[in-house]
Amino acid sequence: MPITAEQAATFLGRTDPPGRPFLYKFPLGLLILGGIAILAVIGNVIGGRGEKAADGDGSDEYRKTAN
Repeated sequence: MPITAEQAATFLGRTDPPGRPFLYKFPLGLLILGGIAILAVIGNVIGGRGEKAADGDGSDEYRKTAN
């Protein structure tokens, strides 16, 4: 038999009805995919900076003339 939110709160010894669990609102798979996406963006940002310097942005010539 289904119960109301108020009845569930009474059974749990609380005054307010229980909310939805965190992993019900945000499924675990979605959190994992979000983390992978964030890491990919960070990797591209860091990797992009290294490629710019390696492509010859003039920093090597500055080092040659400074020495």
